[in-house]
Amino acid sequence: MAKREDSDRQSYIFYLNMQMIVDEFQDRQIPYQYCPGNTEASLIRVRLYDSRRRPDCHQVSIIKGEQFDSSLAKLSDAFFIVAGDLPPDCSCQCSAIFISSPHVGLLEILDIVQDLFDRNAGWAGRLQTALIDACSLDEICRISQPYFTNPIFIHSPQYYIMGTSGWIQGMSEWDEDQITGKYMISAYLINQFKTDPEYIETFDTSGTHVYSGNFRAFRCAYVNLRNQAGTFEGRLCINELQSSLKPGQFHAMEYLARIITASLENISMSQRSSSRPFEQFLRRFLSGRNDDKVSLEVVLSRQGWKRRDRYVCMRLDITRNDIGPRAITSTCSLIRAEFEDAAAFFYKDDILVIINLSRVGATIQECLTQLAPIVREGLLQVGASNEFEDFALLPRFYIQADLALTYGNQKDATKWCHRFQDIALSYCVDQACKKLGPHFVCAPDLLKLQAYDQENESELYRTLQVYLENDRNAARTAQLLFIHRSTLFYRLDKIKKLMELNLEHNEDMLYLRLSFYMMEQYYGKHDGLYGQGEER
Repeated sequence: MAKREDSDRQSYIFYLNMQMIVDEFQDRQIPYQYCPGNTEASLIRVRLYDSRRRPDCHQVSIIKGEQFDSSLAKLSDAFFIVAGDLPPDCSCQCSAIFISSPHVGLLEILDIVQDLFDRNAGWAGRLQTALIDACSLDEICRISQPYFTNPIFIHSPQYYIMGTSGWIQGMSEWDEDQITGKYMISAYLINQFKTDPEYIETFDTSGTHVYSGNFRAFRCAYVNLRNQAGTFEGRLCINELQSSLKPGQFHAMEYLARIITASLENISMSQRSSSRPFEQFLRRFLSGRNDDKVSLEVVLSRQGWKRRDRYVCMRLDITRNDIGPRAITSTCSLIRAEFEDAAAFFYKDDILVIINLSRVGATIQECLTQLAPIVREGLLQVGASNEFEDFALLPRFYIQADLALTYGNQKDATKWCHRFQDIALSYCVDQACKKLGPHFVCAPDLLKLQAYDQENESELYRTLQVYLENDRNAARTAQLLFIHRSTLFYRLDKIKKLMELNLEHNEDMLYLRLSFYMMEQYYGKHDGLYGQGEER
């Protein structure tokens, strides 16, 4: 467990950039001059300069002014803090901060910068621990609030509040949604956003940006949250209410957004997910825990769906390959990208997909064809329900999808897709035989044929089976059994005398064919019944 935690932390190292050190000097009112050079965030340590070692890209080196020469200035991948003035003829290709105050020595600079690294490492470490411990988004925001000294919140694409450090005076009001019981940005503010050109442009950005929001008294820094497929999953926001945001904090926001995105992937693995309220509603609806605060029609209308649209429910089996949270989240995102009017989410250890066939304008088979590359790429298997036209019946058709996958794998585990209509007969037979067993459900006349065959070394049982399988076509039956037609008619006459069923009666024929099917399912093809009705 310790090794796994170390590995997880290693993949989320928080690298600092020189701007964060500049911010620290500015806060402490230490005079400086900054030559940006390399602006990459790659710093994890600070050291006093040692001429015997070439500085690397992960280290900021503190050096005396007289030691900093043109050869060091040309190191484009190096970072320096120089205790001295910027030389008038210096052309820095490296990234360097020049401290011109004679009252600030090397050791004091080292203490200041080391303290900065320690504080950032402490914050990043707490976030990594929260991620590993599956803490809530609220907790992640609360951990980060002292770092940014401003209120933090995360909202979904539908403007639901997914996580917050807490609402404070001065922030925009939030409304309580009657469907989910969760808070969301007020409808009044959302309507303002929809008509604001500056806000509309924010959806095309990457990294940290500032939204001025001219109709508000404060600025808001934000980072768009996107999953591996590039789908917009929400937004991290920090309201500039209690202190001015520093340029270096914008880089820290991007790191926080990375932690939040990873947390959202983990959250999507459980019923605690709040990033997609419609899917959260579907989980409750399928589990029979819907409190029916609003009608089903209202929830569907928010998706642009209707209760009487055509639907299909699919279950994707992920247990065989034990795929991780990232792969599950990516698969769901790919499915949503392929079908605009589909819900795809983690449910009961598998991925559940619901497609509105009316909205996508396709049949079930056409949808499965579109889905095939995603499913095969992930080495998954699909169980698909029949088409249905009343969304209120979704729990029943989810059972169909589940049965399709279960029975389909029993019949042929190599197939990637199983439809309920293909396994319905197996399901019916299985249900019929559950209490009594196939020996007591099958037509008793078949036992007579089996007993007669055993005593007389005849083949009446097999003859009747082939005759019925070929819809009582005498010529075809005789051909398959390699016998003359007169021999077939002799056998059929014998069968009719031994049996009480009428071979010309449709219901009797259906019962006999089902009985043969049961025997094949439970005892093996052509083997009949064994040992007084006991299975092998």
